[in-house]
Amino acid sequence: MILDPPPPAIRRLAMSDYRAKLRPSADYPYGAPLGAGHYIEFFLDPIGGEGAVVRHMRHTLSRRPGKDDRSLCEGALWLPGAWFAREGHTWHVTSEEPLEIAEPIDCHCGDRGKVRGGKWIAL
Repeated sequence: MILDPPPPAIRRLAMSDYRAKLRPSADYPYGAPLGAGHYIEFFLDPIGGEGAVVRHMRHTLSRRPGKDDRSLCEGALWLPGAWFAREGHTWHVTSEEPLEIAEPIDCHCGDRGKVRGGKWIAL
């Protein structure tokens, strides 16, 4: 199925300067560190909108077959206005510096936490 691109009015053409800095680098290839083995990378999809990827290493065996302990796990979250975001499935950045995201982040592997004061807080 091919989806038509969203109307120009809902495309997000630029992310904030602060979020643009939270990108992978030679020092942090998985994105900006949040602590507790978690990293975040914001991205801007020219069609889909703005979102982020949260990455972490699994510490226990996953419920998913073939995903062993200590493998890299990642999940995407979409910010309001993103074309791919379904109603009720967006996350809100309430503060950029220090980074805070209002809603909890649930990973498909069972990991759960919040970002407060620029740090990962396990729930």
